[in-house]
Amino acid sequence: MIDSILVAIIVLILFWGFDGFKRFNSDSNSEPSVKTEIMESKFVSMKACLRSLKKESGHSLKIYTDEPTLVSGSLGTTDLVFRCELKETGSEGTYILGWYERPVTKN
Repeated sequence: MIDSILVAIIVLILFWGFDGFKRFNSDSNSEPSVKTEIMESKFVSMKACLRSLKKESGHSLKIYTDEPTLVSGSLGTTDLVFRCELKETGSEGTYILGWYERPVTKN
């Protein structure tokens, strides 16, 4: 009898927990209002990466992460993001990989 009560309580807790989780994240599967594409390039320095992303995107850079091997954030006041990150490979050596999001333009 006690075992069946405990099982019922656990089932209720799991049910309410997952139900609340679904409600909280109900918008996370929605399509973004603007479709974007990633523009990517390799750079010799973090400074060159940041300067190029600012120039090419046409936005100021709002930095959220500022570390020696990674700088990332958003483009101006948009929801678009950018990233400059130190990469090391055996075949290509050390470089900065930079990318930013931009809205897809219709042709």
